[in-house]
Amino acid sequence: MGMKKHCHFYLLLGMYCRPILMKLTMQVLIFI
Repeated sequence: MGMKKHCHFYLLLGMYCRPILMKLTMQVLIFI
């Protein structure tokens, strides 16, 4: 049960973090 909760948590994290990571990578590419 704990593992399932962790998996769900990481899935939600991924959904929120992906756009932020994409924006950061774009900013870094533009900055360089």
